[in-house]
Amino acid sequence: MSQSVYDREGIFHNKQVQKAVETKGIDELVALGFGTIYGLGLSTHTFDFVDVPGEFVRRLIDVRGKKILEIGCGIGVDAEYFAKAGAKQVKAVDLSESCLEVAKKRLKPYKNTVLLLSPFEELKLPQDETFDLIFARGALHHLKLDISMQKIRDHLKSGGKAVLIEPSSDNPFINLYRKLTPTKRTEDEAPLSNKVIRDLSRYGLTVSVYPFILIGLPIVLLMRGLRACYNKRVPSSIVLLLKFLFKLSEYIDKALFFIPFMKQWAWIKVIILAKK
Repeated sequence: MSQSVYDREGIFHNKQVQKAVETKGIDELVALGFGTIYGLGLSTHTFDFVDVPGEFVRRLIDVRGKKILEIGCGIGVDAEYFAKAGAKQVKAVDLSESCLEVAKKRLKPYKNTVLLLSPFEELKLPQDETFDLIFARGALHHLKLDISMQKIRDHLKSGGKAVLIEPSSDNPFINLYRKLTPTKRTEDEAPLSNKVIRDLSRYGLTVSVYPFILIGLPIVLLMRGLRACYNKRVPSSIVLLLKFLFKLSEYIDKALFFIPFMKQWAWIKVIILAKK
């Protein structure tokens, strides 16, 4: 019997987390910071400076008193931030049992969090339940787009926002890297093109797009390589140099993004969908 998309996605992410738990233990995974989202955090918060898209969202969106739905919460890094920052309630969904096992331990101190095991497309929510903020980091390109977007639209409060942090499919160098490293992702992933992102307006939502990480991408890949070479414990002197280079790349990116076609080459896009 052939596996469903949900089976393949669940197995892939369960294996990744199970391997990390066996290697490091669940307590260390609970302590991970935003750097882990970029494959850089299997020790401390050392590489959190890479999370420029997430920092942009954290500055932009005031979550205090808000009801939030997070799609594809993984091990709960963003859900913990929302809970700490004063959200009224954070509902976080993922289809990986192993991810939610770590997230459950991470979120144990927060009474304003609820974890749900389900593919987002099959998530059973009360028909009239709505959210001030629907958040998904690197999740939408794993999902069935039309079903997911309809569900996001239907459960977004009037005046609410959906914030999606997504990798782009328009940079040929990134696409080459993806082809050279097929085991790092599932066969069902479909990163979003600029055309697909623009067309999200057909769901009756206002679309705003912010590009991040272009020149800094090789530095991120270098960090991953150094983590492997140093058994994930990169010397602090090298980390400081990489941080300087990455911060410098941010300024170069900001200048390059004044050129319209350079925006579409950005590795990461923050997509903000507003419901009137």
